[in-house]
Amino acid sequence: MAESNNQEQNTIRLSDDTGFEMDFMVIETIIYEFEQYDVLMPIKKSDDLVENRSVLILKKEVGIGSGQSDYSIVEDPYTLEALFEEFKKIQKQREEEEE
Repeated sequence: MAESNNQEQNTIRLSDDTGFEMDFMVIETIIYEFEQYDVLMPIKKSDDLVENRSVLILKKEVGIGSGQSDYSIVEDPYTLEALFEEFKKIQKQREEEEE
C-alpha cells in the first residue's frame, strides 16, 4: 500500500494495487519489537470519522535511500492482537488522564 502524507492534519491517503484510494487519520503510532506500526481510522469524504469507529493497524516501512513510506498488512495474528491490546491500553490511559 502506498502512502501520501499530510502532516498538518495527520491524515494519509492509502491506495491499493488497483488504484482504490481511501483517506485515514493516524491516531496512534506504536513501536513493537523494534518496528513501527500506525493505528489508522478511516475518514469519510466530508472529513467526518466513520461512525463505527473501526481502526486499521498497519506496519510502516520506510524505503532505504528513497525516504518513501509504505504500509504492509500485519499478517501474524498474535502480533496484531498484541498491537490492538497496546492501543486499547494507551487509549484507556489517555481517558484516565483527561478525567
